[in-house]
Amino acid sequence: MEIDKNDKKLILEFIHDLHSWLKISLLHLKNKEHKWPIIPVREDLVQEATSAWQEFEKDFPPERFTKSITRFGEKRLRAHGLYGAQLRYKLKAVEIAADDGIKGIKGWKRKLIDMLDILLESIGSGLPGYGALKELKDTLLLGID
Repeated sequence: MEIDKNDKKLILEFIHDLHSWLKISLLHLKNKEHKWPIIPVREDLVQEATSAWQEFEKDFPPERFTKSITRFGEKRLRAHGLYGAQLRYKLKAVEIAADDGIKGIKGWKRKLIDMLDILLESIGSGLPGYGALKELKDTLLLGID
């Protein structure tokens, strides 16, 4: 199958969604909405999470992710299943996990984090700040019952 130019756009949209979702979650922005349900940081970690996010965002603004993703070559996209049906399948899994959260289905937080991990790991190794981004996301596990 040929790599579609739209595949990179879908990857960029996912990273943008992940970035904005993490920002809302870690900064405890209760008045902000997102297409994925928010997993708020624990109350006793709000100050540290805010400082950590601000530091991360200063070092790794969204533009750095965009620039890296636009440079992904066909070989990389194929090697990590980041094209065609494979990419759409992974994105659909994230969407289903998020929908489970919106519906209040038990265990949705863990499912969403797991589905984000799958796609982020496929994309991640070529992103600046990948490790820091993943670890900030993983700290949200403390807020899961």
